[in-house]
Amino acid sequence: MRLALFEEQYGCLLGDCIIAAAFMSYCGPFPSDYRNLLNDMWLARIKEERVQMSKGLQFSEFLASKAIARKW
Repeated sequence: MRLALFEEQYGCLLGDCIIAAAFMSYCGPFPSDYRNLLNDMWLARIKEERVQMSKGLQFSEFLASKAIARKW
């Protein structure tokens, strides 16, 4: 069971990293509406290019566990 989950996560790593890196690099200084627009455009491009990524990827959860994020 854990191995199957690991393999699924590994298969989505490239797409998850692309979205997280783009968000971290470009979205910091912008208001949330514009961040959401950028994110939607990036997600559409990832799907268009057929790059696998996790469904419902949360940027904050990608960078750190929920426990660490609470400390922030």
